[in-house]
Amino acid sequence: MIPENIRIPGVSVVKKPGSHDDDRRTIVVITNSEPDDISVGQTKALVLKKDAWLGGEKGHFHTYPEMYTALNGSLAFYLQHTEHPELRQLIALETGERLTIPPHVAHKVFALRGTIFVGITAQPYIGPEQDIPYPVETSTKDA
Repeated sequence: MIPENIRIPGVSVVKKPGSHDDDRRTIVVITNSEPDDISVGQTKALVLKKDAWLGGEKGHFHTYPEMYTALNGSLAFYLQHTEHPELRQLIALETGERLTIPPHVAHKVFALRGTIFVGITAQPYIGPEQDIPYPVETSTKDA
């Protein structure tokens, strides 16, 4: 079960200053040289074609930080610290919010069809061979 009110050190969710919505447009700030920004190795936009789990069959982690910003829709991030597996967190990321995931925090994501989000990695991302598999707990109920 994912315990409530447990925070993984280094994980942060923020609504970016400068993001706003009016009758002409929606602006979602991705990065603005703020203290929690990471150096950019790769930036990618993802558009979900169907409801899907992302992050490999069981989940994975990296040895570098990542940031995700929801542009449209919402995402459910299941997080688990690999060095302290009792530290687990479920984060619902909504439009305009940004999640920073520190190194060694495993993750698996569920997103609905039509969700659009941006991912930034601190190192260039070549492909899944860079993902270090880790079985992230996704149960939200007691067994």
